[in-house]
Amino acid sequence: MEVIETPWNRLGKFIELGFGIPFFIVGLFWFFQDRSVAFLYNGVLWIVVGLILLLKAKIDKYKLKILEKEGLCYERFVTGVIPINMIRIGNYLTARIKYTYNSELSEINDISGCYLLSPWDRVENLSARIYIKKKNNK
Repeated sequence: MEVIETPWNRLGKFIELGFGIPFFIVGLFWFFQDRSVAFLYNGVLWIVVGLILLLKAKIDKYKLKILEKEGLCYERFVTGVIPINMIRIGNYLTARIKYTYNSELSEINDISGCYLLSPWDRVENLSARIYIKKKNNK
């Protein structure tokens, strides 16, 4: 099974390559022909949005590395998948994962953030680890 990833990395690349760069190139052509800057501004806007999403993906990976080194690790059991139908990237589905894990105090049920799932991922095949800060009161 593939590692589940957050949608920010792929979505950022898609926005930059699908909207940002083409609009920027068309905007450059129009700017030099008749001094129209609308497409140029639109392309820059999409490039900035894509870069922000890529930056969010990098920050999430950095936080995960820190938690892997310093945090407590629990094996979690996936109990359900909540699809977010508004966000699709190709054939991949964005979904939130319902999970259960046992801490020292009790059994905790929670819902994760957004993750990118392939169409062939099933609840029975999903398993993951959760990392929690050592001094986390929640």
